[in-house]
Amino acid sequence: MATASWFYTKKYKEQKDSAHGMTTQFRLQAYERLTLFCERTALPNLIRRINQPELSATEMKILLMESINREFEYNCSQQMYVSREVWDIIRNMKEQNLMIIRQVSASLSPQATGSELNKKILEFLASRPELQFHESALKALHHEVKRLIF
Repeated sequence: MATASWFYTKKYKEQKDSAHGMTTQFRLQAYERLTLFCERTALPNLIRRINQPELSATEMKILLMESINREFEYNCSQQMYVSREVWDIIRNMKEQNLMIIRQVSASLSPQATGSELNKKILEFLASRPELQFHESALKALHHEVKRLIF
C-alpha cells in the first residue's frame, strides 16, 4: 500500500512538473508573439511596412487601422498567458496608436495623400517621443520575461 501511495505521489509530481514546464513554454511563446505585435504595430514600422503612396490619406488611414486591429485580434488569446498589467499596456498601446492615426488624419485636408498622412504621423511622433508606446510595452514584456525565467 505504501509503495502504491509513493508511486501515485511520484506520478502526480511528475505530471505537475510537466504541466508547469508546458505553461512556462506557452507563456514564453505569448511574450514572443506580443513582442512581435509591438514591433509590427509600432507606427514607424507599420508605415514602413505597408506604405502605399498611391492611396489617399483616408485609404491609408483605413489600411493602417485595419492592420493594427488585425494584428491585435490575431494575438488576443495571448492575454491568457501574461499578467493583467502587461495585457492592459498592450491594449492601451493599440488604442493610442489608433487615436494618433485618427487625430493626424483629421488634421489633413480631404485631398491629402497617403504619403502626406504617413509623413505627418512620423513628424507627430518625432515631436512627441513620449508617444512611442511600443517602447513602454516592450519594456513591460521584457521585465515580465525576466521574472519568469530568473
